[in-house]
Amino acid sequence: MKKTILLSLLLMLAIGAYSQQWVYSCSSNNSIYYVYSKCRNVAPNQYIVHVQESHKDLYQERKNLAEKLEDNNKYRNFFYSKITYLIDINQYKTKTLETTRYDTNGNVIDSFRFDDDVKWHYAQPETISEGIIDTVKEIVSKE
Repeated sequence: MKKTILLSLLLMLAIGAYSQQWVYSCSSNNSIYYVYSKCRNVAPNQYIVHVQESHKDLYQERKNLAEKLEDNNKYRNFFYSKITYLIDINQYKTKTLETTRYDTNGNVIDSFRFDDDVKWHYAQPETISEGIIDTVKEIVSKE
């Protein structure tokens, strides 16, 4: 009985520690976005940021990926994506650096690194990009 209680307590602490590392940012009709709480400052007001995208309807997203990327087997266990951005929090602009898709076991399905000369994209009001930038500004203001 004591072992069960101890294991339950350890599991709750681990889940709490994990959830503190990922901060809820925003959501869309299809996805929920979390920002990793350790943003790396690389230049004045610019941060390397990791974002996790979880899909509300995994079945539909798997179907969309299979159709779009023409590989039914590869994406049948797709679970979530992590996107790495360079974000300028003062000018509200982002550059996508890398996208990685993971399966239900946390294994990498595929990964794509963007060219170094990828262009900046300015965040439009009331968009996912604006929500992510606002979350990053909140995180770095507490540091």
